[in-house]
Amino acid sequence: MADIVKFVYVMIIFLNLLLVSSEVDAGFIKCKKDFECQLKQCRNPLKPRCITSQCKCAIITVGLGSIAT
Repeated sequence: MADIVKFVYVMIIFLNLLLVSSEVDAGFIKCKKDFECQLKQCRNPLKPRCITSQCKCAIITVGLGSIAT
């Protein structure tokens, strides 16, 4: 009886992990211009930018001409 309860608990945990992992949006937002990335949230000091047709968080340094991602 205890083995059946353990099996049910393991199956519940496994199914929850499977469902949660399938809900993760691992893809990038496709874009052509920076304004299309306004919905992407980034931590400070990063800003959403369109880099290689994908919205990514990046630090834009003005005057140095470099982009750090």
